[in-house]
Amino acid sequence: MPKATQLTVALKACLEGIKPSAGYVTEVRQVYGLLETPKDKAPTPYIKLRVADDRRTSTAGIQATRVRTYLIEAFFAKSAAEAELDAVGPDILRALGFGLHPHERALPGLIDQEDEIQIDPCEAGAVLHRVTVTVGVTYVESYQ
Repeated sequence: MPKATQLTVALKACLEGIKPSAGYVTEVRQVYGLLETPKDKAPTPYIKLRVADDRRTSTAGIQATRVRTYLIEAFFAKSAAEAELDAVGPDILRALGFGLHPHERALPGLIDQEDEIQIDPCEAGAVLHRVTVTVGVTYVESYQ
């Protein structure tokens, strides 16, 4: 399995643990991977993963250090409170290991100096709010 795929599997597993019983504010109902599509009227909140880019940052022989940038999109019903939208970003970052020593993180390679949380309230006629958390993860890929 390619390192990039392993990384996405690990990311999805981290996000699936976001529940109040685990100490989070948000209760994520479902996490959809890169090739999965939420059904119409899927229970909210749910998370959809996307990759913004995957770029090489250095090379040594047959190995390359890469940074994969994920867009972690959390979707909420139109009736969700502002506090729910505000809580999901920190919940996602905590689930990935933000603030922990790099060796203690559930998602090794998380770039903790760079992240972004964007809240997009639903427009007229739309039925879902979206909160996008952008994170980068460093990994090493071998080309042999």
